[in-house]
Amino acid sequence: MREILISLRLHIWRCTADVSACRELYEPMCAVDGVYEEWRKIVVSKPKTKWKFVQPNTFVNGEDVEVKVYEESNAGIIQSWVERNV
Repeated sequence: MREILISLRLHIWRCTADVSACRELYEPMCAVDGVYEEWRKIVVSKPKTKWKFVQPNTFVNGEDVEVKVYEESNAGIIQSWVERNV
């Protein structure tokens, strides 16, 4: 029941743009302290490289169909567009 009441209050605060009330609810829940603060420092100091999706191309050679997959990098993205003649 408590969760439902919190959810309803939060909904009202969001609809009425009551930032101060939302902040009072969220800031204690989002606070990072103790051992978790140390873990956060470690995780933030070692960011992962951003993932890049490169669409493969299909080429028709006579009766054969070839699928060409490119490397997931800026060069791969550019190469895939160059080979599409775009």
